[in-house]
Amino acid sequence: MSQRPKRVRPQAGEVFKISLDDDGLTAYAVALKSPKFAVFDGRDVSDVEEALKRHPMFYVSVMDRAVVSGRWPVVRMNPDAVPALKAPPTFIQDPINPEKFQIYEGGVMRPATRTECEPLERTAVWDPEHVEDRIRDAYAGLENRWLRSLQIDAVWLKRQP
Repeated sequence: MSQRPKRVRPQAGEVFKISLDDDGLTAYAVALKSPKFAVFDGRDVSDVEEALKRHPMFYVSVMDRAVVSGRWPVVRMNPDAVPALKAPPTFIQDPINPEKFQIYEGGVMRPATRTECEPLERTAVWDPEHVEDRIRDAYAGLENRWLRSLQIDAVWLKRQP
């Protein structure tokens, strides 16, 4: 009887290939402190090294299954890249009192104003499929519906009668 391979969480510095279609459209993600990733544009590059020289397209927290399922395979290890990649802060909007906000940065939360939070993304852990949609939309110059659904008040407004 064969054993299933042990599931392994992404390790900081691992670089993952994100395949976006059958024609080779690609992006790359560098694992930061779990579950954060820095996502890089993989278009018009000859190899992963060239992609990692660019600025990240965005930072995002992603469910571990993107990696443990093999959906995003590891293509190399680059621990030296991690210190230079600092995920920006994100915001939390209280679901009971939507005028109450916090900023989450580096594992620490602090009270914040709506104005401080407006340029930030909502704290969320994304499905890998939604991250892939976001990359494809960015490549096509389109607004991403998943990102839009996480804007300030978007979650709260859905709950209103």
